[in-house]
Amino acid sequence: MHLPNIISLAPSILYLLAAAGRAAAGAVKVNYYSDGGCSAFMVSIWPFDTMSCYNWQWTGSNSANIAGCPTGGSCYCQFYQAANCQGGAHSAVQVPFGPSCASNWGYGFQSMRCNYFP
Repeated sequence: MHLPNIISLAPSILYLLAAAGRAAAGAVKVNYYSDGGCSAFMVSIWPFDTMSCYNWQWTGSNSANIAGCPTGGSCYCQFYQAANCQGGAHSAVQVPFGPSCASNWGYGFQSMRCNYFP
């Protein structure tokens, strides 16, 4: 019977599934806010961190910032008014390297590109 072999592989399979889940999520944590100054929190997301376009919108949001970046690295995001990373772009970088709040009052953002630099 091959049951002991399957059982002995279970921890390895679970580890690989967990690693794949972490790889799919980005290292950059982005928060969305209802006000224009990144203080009235609404929701957090973890977009791709490879500068690939990430379409995502939260109704009623007017600003966004980089709320988390892995220790020892830098993070950068461009937020776009339109889907598919089109239209006006607003940038945010990890504090203390610059302003981390991107504001687009009245319009919000529909897409973004983020990158993590180890």
